[in-house]
Amino acid sequence: MPPWGAGMKKRNGSLSGAGFLLLALTHVCAAASAARDNHAKRHRFKNLPEIAVTASATWSAAAEFNLFPAAVIANVSVDYGLDHGWNLGLSVLNLEMWQEGGHIPWNPDGLVNIEKNLVFGENWTAVIGTQNGAAFWDRSRRSRVESYSYADNQIRLWDDKLVAHFGGYLASTAMTGPGDRVGFLAGLRVPLGHERWQLALDYVSGNNALGTGTIQLFWQIAPGWRLDLGMQLPAPGSPNQYGALFGIGWH
Repeated sequence: MPPWGAGMKKRNGSLSGAGFLLLALTHVCAAASAARDNHAKRHRFKNLPEIAVTASATWSAAAEFNLFPAAVIANVSVDYGLDHGWNLGLSVLNLEMWQEGGHIPWNPDGLVNIEKNLVFGENWTAVIGTQNGAAFWDRSRRSRVESYSYADNQIRLWDDKLVAHFGGYLASTAMTGPGDRVGFLAGLRVPLGHERWQLALDYVSGNNALGTGTIQLFWQIAPGWRLDLGMQLPAPGSPNQYGALFGIGWH
């Protein structure tokens, strides 16, 4: 599934389903659209396909908190691994925990995630996935269907010590807002001298609500548990904001 950016735990081989960090993390036509645009500017899904895939008959869960100058937003995802490389998940995204001024609108996005993992040898895994749902509680968006489909490739190098991924996506305008509906994904997982520490670099292109780069430190704090700390940077032309990221993952 999306968009937990990888824990290097080989689930069934896909990408959806994480000591020196903290670098610096259009408008629409009517009043209702303006509210939507404000929502889109802070849009931060976990829509990077996972480098870690949920193994068959097991669960995984992740929660990420995005800290922006005027808001704190949570993204929560749960995945279940099925047989034959399939993953099924549910995500609740853009759940506002705090907003400057005190008003917290209840308008998260609910998405169902389906993903198929394809293994082409020891070092190459591909994933094809889709996320579909709506901002069911946001009247200004009239519950228009949100759709995000992607294909990605994971390449393991140097005895799995370095992992690169690259691919592309197609999304509906309800998800992207004004701007590109098509873009690319790319990223690296870099070991930091110990198997419990990783540097994660990810980028989603687009002058839209999806366009972001992230720099994160992954810390395996205990078997099955990981903490993530880092920052988000807007892609060129994107309405996204700079922000800090904090996450926790379990599998």
